[in-house]
Parts: sequence; structure tokens; C-alpha cells
Amino acid sequence: MKDIIRKALHEEIQRRYRRVTPELLDRLRRYLSILLKGVKITTFGPEHTYGDIRTQFCKNNQFIMTVIFNVKDHDDEEDYQDNASLHISRSILSQILSTFNIKEKFALEIIAEYVEDNYVEDISKEYDLNIYDIDSSDVSDDTKCRQKVMDNPPELSKEDMIEWLVINQKTFRRPEIERWDDKDLRYWYRRYWIRNKANELGYDY
Repeated sequence: MKDIIRKALHEEIQRRYRRVTPELLDRLRRYLSILLKGVKITTFGPEHTYGDIRTQFCKNNQFIMTVIFNVKDHDDEEDYQDNASLHISRSILSQILSTFNIKEKFALEIIAEYVEDNYVEDISKEYDLNIYDIDSSDVSDDTKCRQKVMDNPPELSKEDMIEWLVINQKTFRRPEIERWDDKDLRYWYRRYWIRNKANELGYDY
């Protein structure tokens, strides 16, 4: 079924972009293969982000793209569907557009297809997700590769964790924090500690 869908997509692409040929598609895929050879892939779990899962692709410390996996949680509407989006470096996309003299929308479609075929399924399995397609693609102005912050904050007593959270985050007030059990307290302490450390390094998580 996936092959049938992919064939239909190719036919639609060739219908909409009259100058597209199988040879051009092959050249573009080879270019992407070379571009992503030796790429460093880093996945940031929900504790490093705003609740989503983000897989970053970097090469020689140059940001190439990020795939964001948005997974339904208890705050989402009942009909919300898990989805993934691709965000590619503006400079990398510009290189592709000038090299192949193609339109941005077409390039994004082919890049998304390539990433689906070569990366999305493996990442989805690793994090026990049920996401195998990229639903949208866009351009990113990110230029800096983010480094993963160490996952384990300093050990603190319950009272010190409460004080740390009261001082270092603005979402929850002291009375609410004091009602948390040990599991929730450690979870939110770890999550905000990682986020604050990331912000100190200049990463907007």
C-alpha cells in the first residue's frame, strides 16, 4: 500500500511540476544521500523540549534539519492525531534550490519523502511512537546545533527541590508544588533543571 501511495505522489509531483523528470529526482536523492552521509543525529526527549520529541541532524557542527514528533497528551482534543513535521535549514535549502533550479515546495516534498524513507521509522520505533510519515515541511532559521544537556541534575532533598522550583520556574506556585508526591516533584525538578541549563547554553527549548 505504501508503494502505491508513493507512486501516486510521484505522479502528482510530475503533473504539478512539468519539468520534473525521473533523472532529476534521482539526482536530488543522490545529493541528499551525500549531504546526510556522516550526519550526527541527536534526539531530544520531552524533558529537553516543550513536550514533543525532536531529532536534530547536524554535520560538521552545521545545523541541517530537525524532525519534530508531536504526540497526543491528556491536554489535547480527543480527535488530535500524532504527527511529525520537518524543519530544514534555510541555507541548506537555498543550496538545493540553486543547484537544481527547482521550486521550494517541490524540494520540501522530496526532502520529506527522503527523510521518511531513511529515518522516521527507526526513530519512531526507538521511542515507541506510531508515526511513519511527515505531515508538513517548512524552513528553519536555526543555524546552531544544540548539544544535549546532561540528564541528571544534582541530588537535592525534597525541601531543596521545592525551593529550587519556586525560584527557577514561573508555571507552578509553591502551594501546588508542595502537594506533589515524590515522583512528580522529581520529574518537574529534572525537567526544569535541564531546560534552564539548556537556556544557559543559548538553546531555546
